Amino acid sequence: DPKRLEGYTELSRVLLREKKEREAELVFEMMMAALPDNPTGYFEMGRAFFEKRMIEKAAQYLARAIDRDPSHLQASFTLAGIYEMQNRFAEATRVLERLQHYVSDDPDLMFALGRLSLKAGDEAGAERYFDNLRLFAWS
Repeated sequence: DPKRLEGYTELSRVLLREKKEREAELVFEMMMAALPDNPTGYFEMGRAFFEKRMIEKAAQYLARAIDRDPSHLQASFTLAGIYEMQNRFAEATRVLERLQHYVSDDPDLMFALGRLSLKAGDEAGAERYFDNLRLFAWS
């Protein structure tokens, strides 16, 4: 039930704004007990922790969202962004390559993979992704 999910999510966000992280997690745990396979709840909690700059907690929840839905675009890009900020380029690349199995024709995805390859020092990999991006743009 989406309304139920929104209620849990909003309450968790309010608690986080009030710096009540443990209470927010308890509400989240209740939500996940009610909706255990819903990736959106994990994504929303990850995003909420990210906004509070609680990066490791955010990464944990985003990874759980992706485990439940490997094609979750927002969760994948957000988690890859966290890893990129931490200079964990190989992990960021793995997250986005996993996503590529489900969303192979997304130009933002190809660009991000090319950029990560450059940052990791893999010029050949970057060239491959950027070539794919050019082919996609011309088709």
